[in-house]
Amino acid sequence: MERSSRWVLREGSPKFSLEEVAYVPALYKIFDEVLVNAADNYQRDRKMNILKVEFNAKEGWVSVHNNGKGIPVEIHK
Repeated sequence: MERSSRWVLREGSPKFSLEEVAYVPALYKIFDEVLVNAADNYQRDRKMNILKVEFNAKEGWVSVHNNGKGIPVEIHK
């Protein structure tokens, strides 16, 4: 686990604040990659107009949804 300053949006607060937080770097990178892939989908499908991210810390899950075409599937020999 690492500690560093990150911009945080607390529930019920309208503003981000710079706070010292502890996080798992690998999990942070995986989540970053999911968001980047969802945003990249917009480059492939300009009709995409929804990118929704939900967190549930109590149950331990994160959901990322967009309404784009999705990842192209190719069948390889």
